[in-house]
Amino acid sequence: MKKLFLVALLFVGISTFAQKKTERKELTNEEKIEKRVVKLTKTLNLNEKQIGEVKLLFTNQMVKNEKTKADIKAKVKANKEAGTKMSTDERKALRAVFTEEQGVMTSEMKKILTAEQFTKWETMKAEKVEEKADKIKSKKRKQ
Repeated sequence: MKKLFLVALLFVGISTFAQKKTERKELTNEEKIEKRVVKLTKTLNLNEKQIGEVKLLFTNQMVKNEKTKADIKAKVKANKEAGTKMSTDERKALRAVFTEEQGVMTSEMKKILTAEQFTKWETMKAEKVEEKADKIKSKKRKQ
């Protein structure tokens, strides 16, 4: 009886891991921007003028981020070919670039949104950062 139970348990465990994972569709930049704008429109009750300004801001931000990511990939590739790793100063410089871009984004959003909308947006942003930190911590615990 124990062997039968063990075999059944083993079968269930194997069949669970053998399930085909659903493939997620990679969104285009325009789709990502549209999705973000729709979410903000629902949560912050944006008007038409604000929607246009936010779309433009997100588009400009995405272009800057892609350029920055390409620069980072080039640096990493160059370091890999040279057999070295990124120095602490290089990492700090990159972090400073992203922090500066976030500051610009925040100041632009402050211009676009009302005081109430901006406060709510800041809260949403803080919650998202907290969720990401929790996700990273849980992944580290699993390892």
